[in-house]
Amino acid sequence: FVRLFAFIFDIIFISLISGIVLSLLGLLFSIEENQYMLLYITLFFSLPLLLCMEGVFGNSFGKHMFGIQVIQKYTSEKISIQESIKKNLFKIIWPIEAVVVLFSKSQRLGDKWAKTQIVKSQISKSKKISIFSVSFISIVFLYQFLFYSMGIASKNTNIYKQSVQYVDIHYQADEKN
Repeated sequence: FVRLFAFIFDIIFISLISGIVLSLLGLLFSIEENQYMLLYITLFFSLPLLLCMEGVFGNSFGKHMFGIQVIQKYTSEKISIQESIKKNLFKIIWPIEAVVVLFSKSQRLGDKWAKTQIVKSQISKSKKISIFSVSFISIVFLYQFLFYSMGIASKNTNIYKQSVQYVDIHYQADEKN
């Protein structure tokens, strides 16, 4: 279950980063008029994170947080970007991956294809606690920043402008009465 929790945290992390990118882009462009362009730009940022994070950084956010890591199966070295892409392409078909892992109790299809394996990290218990704490605080900070940036970006929408106009009109009418 550690891999599952690590995957969930990876998805949360990538979703937060993508949401922040989308919100910041919402400051520059009208969300209603450019929603597909903004979606494509967000995918442009999130897919490389999903596919290459382990190859570039040596581990994903979730795996690091839960004290596991991906290594090359036969050399026990850090995986390359190409191996990371091979391994993580199968996350797109995660329902099939889940069935394979549940019934075979072995490697994911992506791990088999990329010739990688998951092992426990060689770090002390106190360092694991600090990593978990920093990771948790980082996620809370990212959520706060996401909601803040979404609030600012929403001011660039027609719905917000119409709502403010409606409130202003009714507030002025109430003041006259």
